[in-house]
Amino acid sequence: MTNGSLSAPRVGDNNDGKQVAARVRLQPLFGLVIGLSGARGAWLDRKIERLVAPGQSRARQRAAGLDAEYSRGHWIVRGEAIRSAWDMPGAESAAAAMALVATAGWIEGRYRLTPRLYVAGRADHLTFSRIRDPADGAAVRWEAPVTRLEAGGGWYVQRNVIARLSVQRNARDGGRVRERTFVAGQVLFWF
Repeated sequence: MTNGSLSAPRVGDNNDGKQVAARVRLQPLFGLVIGLSGARGAWLDRKIERLVAPGQSRARQRAAGLDAEYSRGHWIVRGEAIRSAWDMPGAESAAAAMALVATAGWIEGRYRLTPRLYVAGRADHLTFSRIRDPADGAAVRWEAPVTRLEAGGGWYVQRNVIARLSVQRNARDGGRVRERTFVAGQVLFWF
């Protein structure tokens, strides 16, 4: 139990609401781990809530997630999916209230070619629910969906030093920049 919500974490309380979050982990067989999680909490500041939604029920965020990891031999594959909904109180009446929903998922895999070299790949997608456009009543997404693909590899220079190189491709169904590719290099050192 904490203050705030997943999208608006708080140290101090700004809405007299608490978030309840939980996660359950299952290991049905060797190498496979499955996790289920959920959270629910007030996200909107009480002062704003009183202004835009007098008399309406509290604006809450609800989230549910599923994650899994499987490893065998030189392979490891992981993935996660999460769906989050935010109550958006209407300024005029309780009937105008709606929920905005975002759904995200990713999957990644890594294969060790040798004890020091590996290759990896990842795919992500983030999508959003539709809302009614007040101008013409058409159903439109409240944000542009995003897809990301990434491939790369790494080399363990020594036990605590890894050199990595990757290429990432991003595509978005809206906005000024719709596609972009990045090349990144990294040296990770820990002690």
